[in-house]
Amino acid sequence: MLPAKNQKLPLIILSGFLSLLAAVSIRGFLERGLWYDESLTILEFVVWPKTYWELYKNYSIPNNHILYSLFMRIFFDLFAGWVPLSNPVLRFPSVIAGFCFLLSSFFLWKRHSSANAVFMVLCVLAISPIFAIYATAMRGYIFSMLAISLSISAVISASENRRFSFCLYCLISVIAVGIMPNNVLAIFATSLLPFILGKLEISIKSIIKFCSVPFLSLLLFYLPNWGRFLRVLSIREGWQSSAATTTVFYGTTLIIFLIPVAISLISLFSRQSISKLRASLCVSVFVIPLVFFVFRAPSPFPRTFLCILPVWLFLFSVGIGKFEEQMRKKFSEVFAEKLVFALVILSIISGNIVMIWSDSFSKICSKYGQDDFFSPYFMKKEFNPDNTVSGLIALTEEKDGLVFSDINSDPPSLRFSAMRFGMTDGFIIFDRPKKSVEIFPPEGERTAFIVANGKERATEICKRFNLVLTAEEGGNLNQKIFRVEKYSPIIKSPRN
Repeated sequence: MLPAKNQKLPLIILSGFLSLLAAVSIRGFLERGLWYDESLTILEFVVWPKTYWELYKNYSIPNNHILYSLFMRIFFDLFAGWVPLSNPVLRFPSVIAGFCFLLSSFFLWKRHSSANAVFMVLCVLAISPIFAIYATAMRGYIFSMLAISLSISAVISASENRRFSFCLYCLISVIAVGIMPNNVLAIFATSLLPFILGKLEISIKSIIKFCSVPFLSLLLFYLPNWGRFLRVLSIREGWQSSAATTTVFYGTTLIIFLIPVAISLISLFSRQSISKLRASLCVSVFVIPLVFFVFRAPSPFPRTFLCILPVWLFLFSVGIGKFEEQMRKKFSEVFAEKLVFALVILSIISGNIVMIWSDSFSKICSKYGQDDFFSPYFMKKEFNPDNTVSGLIALTEEKDGLVFSDINSDPPSLRFSAMRFGMTDGFIIFDRPKKSVEIFPPEGERTAFIVANGKERATEICKRFNLVLTAEEGGNLNQKIFRVEKYSPIIKSPRN
């Protein structure tokens, strides 16, 4: 690992190895099909708004990623004319943001911890299912993590009175809440770091100066859209069980980052003097998601608090850095380096085991709700909306309205794929918010098709529309195709 005085060449080697781990982690997921949230984002919040201002005003779902949508619209406007917008191309901006997050965190955070410690936590993240999912997702999650990472460095630099750092912290805060409104909580968590690290004395003036920035940024960015923003906040989506959400979110963090968490705790409890106030602030950073999981009904989806993960990783790296210092003082520098090197290797092995067992962990998470962190259905190779739509086109002979997609079969992904094949928006019909399908199939059509996640659900839909399920025609995972016919009761002739 690195000597006490960090040199450029070892840093370059470590950053290159970190990038290699990340590339290996995501290599098999660039071609994956667009799932519900991605299709909805691209269609309704990137492609359809006529102007950039309409894109900003089009705030109709909770946690809309406005600045990500704006960035993707610019990306479309620049490249749509001469680059085929295949799935890997559409995922390219997120991939770049993912690598920027890893590399910027490595070079910026090492100032406040150690390169070895930061390298350890980032290696675990780079080979985790979390990175594979969200560094290839057409959503703003990885952009949020990048913004939060930069805000960590900016807020600590501001606490050290570095020139223009506070202005940079404010700018990054506005960008972060523009990417995702609940980033306000992650930025608030970063505002506590100077107090936790002892960079600032706790006073009313300093608390107001640093901790009010995220909330003022939220107000500033959404003020022109405040009415829509407040209406969207009233929409309740998530998990019904707060205990399940809490267990999955914190359990996932512990499973994936087991070794960094363990070393951080060892470092914490082995220190002779710990300020109770600083320790309380540190605990509060980890409690923020719990408060919302418990007191909001339904509980937010676990992925909505992915934004706070960079703050946690930074604190883990600080704890590991302190552990490294203790080993250097207690034993020798050579022993400390060998120990840290062994722990890094052990962390990478542990991370690989988690990746290998991701399907098993996913099944456990899926008992409570949709898996957000291990192996959700849209990460599986079998999930292929393009193949499903191709089969539907062959079965329907391109007629509109003969396909009904159940909400659990991810209608937006099928809708996006249908448009890729040149089909109209009416090719696949499905229930929309406040507008359910009343008649299916259209008048004059006897045979139609249902896309559902299984025969049981398809049968329920048949009862709803007075249809008879006649055969399963293919599909995959939650997008299985079923042939149905209109129900025709047999009329018996009267006895003579």
